[in-house]
Amino acid sequence: MGEVMLLKSILGVVAFVGLFITTFFSYPLPAIFTVFGISMVLEMMNVSLTRGFEGREKMSNISFILLWEKSVLCIVAIISLMSGLGLFGVGVAYIVSNIVSMAVSMHYWSKEGEHIVFSFRQARALGLIKEAVPFAFAALIAVLYMRIDTFFLVYYRPVSEVGWYNAAYRISDAQLFIPSAIVASVFPILSRTYVGNLGEFMRHYQRTFFTLLMIGCTFALVCSLFAEPIILLLYGPMYAHSAESFRLLSWVMPFYYVNVLMGTALIAMGKEKVVTAVITIGAITNIGLNALVVKEYGQVGAASVKIITEIVAFSFQFYFFHRVLPIRGTYLRLS
Repeated sequence: MGEVMLLKSILGVVAFVGLFITTFFSYPLPAIFTVFGISMVLEMMNVSLTRGFEGREKMSNISFILLWEKSVLCIVAIISLMSGLGLFGVGVAYIVSNIVSMAVSMHYWSKEGEHIVFSFRQARALGLIKEAVPFAFAALIAVLYMRIDTFFLVYYRPVSEVGWYNAAYRISDAQLFIPSAIVASVFPILSRTYVGNLGEFMRHYQRTFFTLLMIGCTFALVCSLFAEPIILLLYGPMYAHSAESFRLLSWVMPFYYVNVLMGTALIAMGKEKVVTAVITIGAITNIGLNALVVKEYGQVGAASVKIITEIVAFSFQFYFFHRVLPIRGTYLRLS
């Protein structure tokens, strides 16, 4: 773990330096970039520490770490803003919260009898980078997969319509932490049971699949039925047109929720390249359809393409998931 933390720290510093250099002469607030860059490096180290607890299925440790981190973040951020420090103060709050989070993580690791030692072995580092390439490529493609619609709206449609769409998208996007949180808790179990007990793997997978599907469908139904009142409550009458796209974007959630699970399950099965291929197919679908429909249909077209893209990704992931299972004919069933 020490090697992973050191490698992530180095990559974080490289990213921070690159960002700082590219913005130093064009943006008048380099101090803000400095504090947020430092917090970015610390956060990368924190992720390495918490991932280790996921691997050991110590989810309660992660919960306490996050509780400390977010509590400190809120307290320090509020004090900084009340003191008139603005964004700089918020950046400092992120630094302090990450330091506290690291301290709590180290405490829990010491209780586990583990001592984090920073070390660097070239062969091991190169191996880690090689293993991470599919994930890095997938993350890059995911940017196109998720937000290319905004680019086409900016290019083809009025600024006001871009604002309406992004307002609706923010509400949908805010609910996407739910599948991420649920799947993060089940990922270590899937990784362990896939190797040792395929039947238990499928039971956990099926239970999580239908749980996420029911949550996603419930959110979609409520948001689509009450799209206009929700938009008016959150944004006011100036954003009333956002209801058009919000009603459609709501139905992205059921497919997205289960897509997160299937992608994570494929990673637990060691099929990272399959996940990358599916994300690439989704990105190509998203770009192609947006190029065809956004110019004429605007935000409604972009939202419709989002649904189609998630359905395409779902179809391919579902096919590949059952294709790579060691036991043929093992499909989802209510049990």
